[in-house]
Amino acid sequence: RPNVFTARQVMEGKAQLGMSVLVFDTVGRAEGATVADYIADQGRKVNIVTGLERLAPDMPSPTRHHTLEKLMGNPSVTITPYTAVFEVGDGVVEAYNVVTWEPKTIEGIDSVVFAAGGIAEETLVEPLRACHGSVRVIGDSFQPRDIELSIIDGHRVGREI
Repeated sequence: RPNVFTARQVMEGKAQLGMSVLVFDTVGRAEGATVADYIADQGRKVNIVTGLERLAPDMPSPTRHHTLEKLMGNPSVTITPYTAVFEVGDGVVEAYNVVTWEPKTIEGIDSVVFAAGGIAEETLVEPLRACHGSVRVIGDSFQPRDIELSIIDGHRVGREI
């Protein structure tokens, strides 16, 4: 059975990946494309699947263009849009087309990496609250999000103060 990891585990060096990795991008931000690029740079075969119509549509440009150009130019990388994972089996991933529901079996998979969003980074909140009575939590400390939403958070809190 393939090992299953999160994108965060891979980027923190906590994942022992096989040579054939399926990356499942569920959110369309930078996580899926960047972790796939990182894995491909290690000489591994990477199959990126996403239920979206294209990979990383919400990744900021020009980083998106550069990353996609690199991924598309790598013969060991396959990008499959409109595809979702149904089940991870013994060396295979059962998937389906999110539009037609047509099933698809992806064989020869050693590892699966889920790029499904982040985790709030809260390590500084309590130490800051211990030093300062009024600390407002915004951005990725509050909830993983894109820079635009973090700016809106900061603007809102700034106006409240």
